[in-house]
Amino acid sequence: MIERLLVGYDGSQSARAAFDFALEMADRYGAELHVLAVAHPPDIGEGQQTEVLINAARTRD
Repeated sequence: MIERLLVGYDGSQSARAAFDFALEMADRYGAELHVLAVAHPPDIGEGQQTEVLINAARTRD
């Protein structure tokens, strides 16, 4: 028996279809449905901007 479902969601059409399917399965089996929101990382710039971001990431706690 299915007790828990986890579905990733990034806003795409395929993610929506997967969510709808998972929702149907959760309802059918009385299972918990957990949704993991997936975000796309921001685009990193070129040259000096990239170097500043990399150095900032290295010095974070």
